[in-house]
Amino acid sequence: MLLTIAYFTLIKIIEMKVTINKEVLQKRLYSASTIVSGRSALPILDNLLIQANNGILTIFSTDLEKYIELKDGTSIQENGVVVVDAKTLLKIIDSIPQDEDKVFLEANNSKLTIRAGKIKTSLPSLPPEDFPSKPSNFLKSSFIQINNAFQRQDDDVLYAFRIEAESLFSGIDKTQFAAAQDNARPILGGVYFSFKDDDNEKVEIVATDSYRLSISKVSFEKEKEVYLKDFIVPIKSAKVMKSVFSHYEGKLLQFSYSDSILEVSGQGISFITRLVNGEYPDYKQVIPKDFLVNLMVKKDSILNASRISSIFYDEISAITISILANEKQMKVSSSGKCGDSFIDIDCTIISGDEDIEIVLNAQYLLDVLRVVYSDNIYFGITGKHSPVLIKGEVEDDLFVIMPLKR
Repeated sequence: MLLTIAYFTLIKIIEMKVTINKEVLQKRLYSASTIVSGRSALPILDNLLIQANNGILTIFSTDLEKYIELKDGTSIQENGVVVVDAKTLLKIIDSIPQDEDKVFLEANNSKLTIRAGKIKTSLPSLPPEDFPSKPSNFLKSSFIQINNAFQRQDDDVLYAFRIEAESLFSGIDKTQFAAAQDNARPILGGVYFSFKDDDNEKVEIVATDSYRLSISKVSFEKEKEVYLKDFIVPIKSAKVMKSVFSHYEGKLLQFSYSDSILEVSGQGISFITRLVNGEYPDYKQVIPKDFLVNLMVKKDSILNASRISSIFYDEISAITISILANEKQMKVSSSGKCGDSFIDIDCTIISGDEDIEIVLNAQYLLDVLRVVYSDNIYFGITGKHSPVLIKGEVEDDLFVIMPLKR
């Protein structure tokens, strides 16, 4: 699904003149270029549209599935708009010496001239009217408020909430690795935002590829009694979103979305992406609740053991974890053509007295351990081939890994 395409109306090209801080421009170009491949089938998509209008410099980029809009107040001598190659412009700005803090942009009908100190370069420009604009079917001005939600004339509902930027991207970091990496399962190849009726303060950010599951709970703000619909963000869009807001200095981000499109915005930055259409699987049913053995182990111990054990494997990164409940020992081992390893770890048995052995994908386990920041890790083991629950000591996140059958 592509974003609806409209095209920019020509404001004025001749004699556009702008003065802007080099560091600000550099950061904005890096953010805008995250969705510019440089190898697009449509050459116009390898470019940025730069618009100067009434004291605001706006940079636009799109790949027709995602759209970025970046605004900054700056000194504008002449209003105008120009379209230039994204990668080339970024290389030019990167090459300007650090002691030059101002960049001067001047455009005419055929080129953009960039000046900084004794440096002067120019780029050819393309017709601005050929550049795809912000999806016109998502402009908030076309919505009216009905029953605590926003609704367009065609009955497309717009939902909205606010979320802390740092918490949001922490939640994405703790889940995105569990999303499916192939395009055959688009629903599982996304990050799911789930709003529960019994929790009006936290949204569950979820990802699963059916072999592992990651859930991170993040606080959010909304108007009282407003219904919020669950939605799925494509994994590539979730990663780009984080990159676009990497230099964000505000606290809260505004989420506005319909059934098909999401806009995330704050402090002059707007990121728009299509949403994945479909119903997310009932992930709750795979979360184990009853355990044969429930134990706690030092994070550093299990992390180091997993790293060492992951060295010794053949085709599958598999490690064996043996629990000796009465001895309060966890044994981590692996073997392959290049050798083997056997590591003993002290653990605290919280409940259960059965000895049990499971085989886990070492990379799956390492992915989880890298995003859990507690000193202690809890393991809930339900059986040799049953889901394993993993969580930190204090964090409001949980992870599930399916053991390998070997």
